[in-house]
Amino acid sequence: MKLRCPYCHETFEPQPDSACPHCGKVMMIPTRLKRSPGELKAISERKLDLRRRRRHATKQLTGSTVSGWFSFTRSPRYFGILVVVFVLLGILLATQAGRRHTGSGRRMTVVEWLTGSAGSGEVTSPLRRVNENLGALRTALELFHKDCGRYPSTRENLAALIRQPRSATGWRGPYIKALWPDPWKRPYRYGLDEHMIRLSSDGPDGRLDTGDDVFAPPPDMTMVNQLRPPPEADAGPAGGTR
Repeated sequence: MKLRCPYCHETFEPQPDSACPHCGKVMMIPTRLKRSPGELKAISERKLDLRRRRRHATKQLTGSTVSGWFSFTRSPRYFGILVVVFVLLGILLATQAGRRHTGSGRRMTVVEWLTGSAGSGEVTSPLRRVNENLGALRTALELFHKDCGRYPSTRENLAALIRQPRSATGWRGPYIKALWPDPWKRPYRYGLDEHMIRLSSDGPDGRLDTGDDVFAPPPDMTMVNQLRPPPEADAGPAGGTR
């Protein structure tokens, strides 16, 4: 390595006395340039060795704390075991999902079973809610019938479950908290024809007497009898009859 004198701009080899051999002026020479080539080589090797050690220590730390699992999967034997486990798990999930059905009767997929949705969640979830609401209304109508001896007339409609009609003696309501619309924001349909009631929802299309109409399920008579227990039968004469 050669130096350039800042005064005479001549180049020369580094000298121990730090003086330019051309102009004789003294200059500041870095300490590292005053060392012999052997010393400089030893310093470079020590720095390189220190870098290697630091790099090795970093790999050991990350390998033991972060990527230990990945080093485990790099083994062909354990990787094959993991593949078999995942395949068996997928078969099990597919079997369980195949046993479950959506509200429309279609079999669920694995994703639908895991997420709790039914693929067409916009239709299935409202169908589930409308059946629950119709069941609650049907049970409330039976309680009304138990108390008043009749069902609400078509004119009184389902509002009779919340407000007492004038002609409803024995009314013990309200039988429901509020009269909400169906999940498609339309009122439920109610009708009475010769003691036969019709309770339904128009379904997603909003039209009466179409294939997607939803009808009320049978009432929960167990709940009705618990809330309105039937009167006990009168006992007959003690002595009996001849």
